[in-house]
Amino acid sequence: MDEKQNFYDLIWPNSRKFGMAIGTRLKIIKLIPESGKIENWIPVEFILNGGDYADYQANNFAFPMCSEKMRKIIDNNKGQSDSIQWLEALVKSNSESKKYYILHFPEKLDAIDKERSILSFLSEELSQKSQMEFSVIRPFLDKSKIEGHNIFSFKGGGSLTLVINEQTKKDLIKEKCTCIYYSQVPTDPETDEYIIQFPMNL
Repeated sequence: MDEKQNFYDLIWPNSRKFGMAIGTRLKIIKLIPESGKIENWIPVEFILNGGDYADYQANNFAFPMCSEKMRKIIDNNKGQSDSIQWLEALVKSNSESKKYYILHFPEKLDAIDKERSILSFLSEELSQKSQMEFSVIRPFLDKSKIEGHNIFSFKGGGSLTLVINEQTKKDLIKEKCTCIYYSQVPTDPETDEYIIQFPMNL
């Protein structure tokens, strides 16, 4: 019998140690669509406010923003069916500047088990604007729809949703990537529970 594959949604901790990257150009949000490959990307700048740099860098636009180390780990674990695109960003503090990468998913998976997830269905007007039928409050994945995937996002999850498999989580912890909580996303209705894990290197 194959070993069960667990998946985790990455979330930022409420930490005073690490800062928030502030982007001042509001049109940055419009530059990154919900889906579709982005062409001719121009690197964007953020200002680090209130703490240290992190590997999974919190930011005011709620983008999955990764350090070079974190990017390499994700690339090394990417599945054959995964569709990801890296968008370069620069985060500046008073003393230095660091290169980061915003993780964009040209294709978000239709992977939600609607019967077991908690969803908020959007009005017709909001649905047309956002191109989403619903917003996912608490996800439950349909494991038949994520076969072959290790790194992905799902429809209705919003811009920050980043789901990884067990091996990617182990590698991130081993390399002491900072500022990450791992929230297990259930796929099995008989055995899974919502579990948030708090590694020491936050």
